[in-house]
Parts: sequence; C-alpha cells; structure tokens
Amino acid sequence: MKNILLLVMLILMGFGVMAQDYHKAKFKVWGNCEMCQTKIVKAAKSVEGVKKAHWNVATLHMSVKFDTELTTLSKIQKIIAEAGYDNEGYIADDEVYKNLHYCCKYERQLPLKEE
Repeated sequence: MKNILLLVMLILMGFGVMAQDYHKAKFKVWGNCEMCQTKIVKAAKSVEGVKKAHWNVATLHMSVKFDTELTTLSKIQKIIAEAGYDNEGYIADDEVYKNLHYCCKYERQLPLKEE
C-alpha cells in the first residue's frame, strides 16, 4: 500500500513540474557578427527562467522561451541592452555600446549622445 501511495505522489509531482508556464517571444536585437550572437545569447540565458535563446545574425531576430513565473520579456530585453545591444524594448547605454569590440558596433537607429 505504501508503495502505491509513493508511486501516486511521484506521478503527481511529475505533472506539477510539467505544468510550468513557458512563453515564446520574438523580437529584434541589433548586432553584426557571431561574436555578437554569443554575447546576446549569453546575456539572455543569464536571466533566471530563460530556457532557450537564439539570435539569428542574418535577420537580427531573437527568439526566447522562458518561464513566465520567473521572468518577463522586458527583463530579458533589459539585460541584453545592458550587454550593449539595442533591441525593440531597450536602448543600450552609449558607454556600453562604445566599449563593444569594433566589429560588433552595429549601425544604431538613434544617434549617440554628444559628449
């Protein structure tokens, strides 16, 4: 009887883990190269709750899959901007952008602030 009860509890716990609420989103992130890709994906995956992240160098489209109970799309976009990459949600700080590797300096949509 104890074994059956234990088995039922394990099955119910398994359903609870499977019930995570994952959300998929796509948005544009500006960048140029595979070095950018590495940094952008690493920044996105550093956010707790992000399960998958991929940035396409050719199209500049970022796709993420994340747990909505742990994070939001806005948080993911903010972290990417903090790494130096403008996106549809946030603009990177000018100083962070200026410190990117020369090949990673993409054409910004907004002009840099004058010093």
